[in-house]
Amino acid sequence: MFKKFILMCWMVLLPGLPQLWAAGVECGKQPIHIAFFHYGFAYYEKEGRGVGLFPDIAEELAHRSGCAFSPSVVTIARMWEDLANGQLDMLIAGRQNPERDRIAWFIPYVVTKDYALLHAETARSVHNAREFLEQPSLQFGDLRQRSHNATLGRFVDRLRQTGRMEESVSAEILLEKLKQGRIDATFMMPIVYRKIFQDLQVTQEIVVQDWFPEDKGYPGHLIFNKDRFPAAEIAHWKRIVTEMRQDGTLQRIFARYVPLDEAIAMTDF
Repeated sequence: MFKKFILMCWMVLLPGLPQLWAAGVECGKQPIHIAFFHYGFAYYEKEGRGVGLFPDIAEELAHRSGCAFSPSVVTIARMWEDLANGQLDMLIAGRQNPERDRIAWFIPYVVTKDYALLHAETARSVHNAREFLEQPSLQFGDLRQRSHNATLGRFVDRLRQTGRMEESVSAEILLEKLKQGRIDATFMMPIVYRKIFQDLQVTQEIVVQDWFPEDKGYPGHLIFNKDRFPAAEIAHWKRIVTEMRQDGTLQRIFARYVPLDEAIAMTDF
């Protein structure tokens, strides 16, 4: 499924091809092993190949850096382990925290916001986080190994401590459970749940609510393995990302998958 993408990445190395953006980037002798994961419109399969926001970003990085990328698909639960043990050089998206800072460099390239998704029956009596907490029979769902910002993290930790958390390995499984009423609510961003709603033919089974309207979102990052990328190299990659933002490339890529106003908000970092 990745043959076309890998070919395009290697093409930037062909002799004589102008590399206007790549000054200073040290690609190394081996392709950069980068990981995608199934995540709504961010990554999905269409006509036998991987498509979505993640491949689009990686393709642009390959073009501007002149580096070859070798992509693979992993689960969210596994990708950090693979990065830590050296099987991966780079992740296309993830949250930063002190533990992960020990093994990786982080460059923000997108701002995202999670919304509460509730089973329609639950939404009859729950309209905010407080009302969900006040009903101890309600069960929350989350992705295994997923981290949240401080606001959502405190809420999720409280549910986990009281045994009201059920984890899944993919967003697709999580929303299937929600549609069937096996869990009562979860957090997810629009670029993810819109695609899965389409695939699962969700109509009225799931209700979207903004439980934390004061929360304007949090950055998503490109993640670089410190064993592969020395500190001096990260400055060059930061420059590439900055140029992608300033010349409108990031916004144009985001707008392929979300309305323009959301694409603009996603570049406000």
